[in-house]
Amino acid sequence: MSDTVRCASHGESHRAFVCIHLTEDSPGLGFNCEEPSEADAYPDAWCDNCDIVRAQHGGWDEVPDGLCEIVVVCSQCYERSRVRNTHASVTLADLDGLR
Repeated sequence: MSDTVRCASHGESHRAFVCIHLTEDSPGLGFNCEEPSEADAYPDAWCDNCDIVRAQHGGWDEVPDGLCEIVVVCSQCYERSRVRNTHASVTLADLDGLR
């Protein structure tokens, strides 16, 4: 299988796998994945709701078919989804400086 995919928006690019919810335009869904590495710059990613399903079933291998749909996207679509859905790390201490 090729490591590239042809995207209608971005042309030929590295392929990545995400849950279908992350392909939508809704922001703030959460972006869960392993840490990117040199060997895998675009690790599989899923939203917070799919993470709950994964946890309830003890991992991806036990999730029933059709409960979480994983799709192929290009690396540029992956990065746009990551930015759109990653939750900001803000603590109360961070907000104290804004008062």
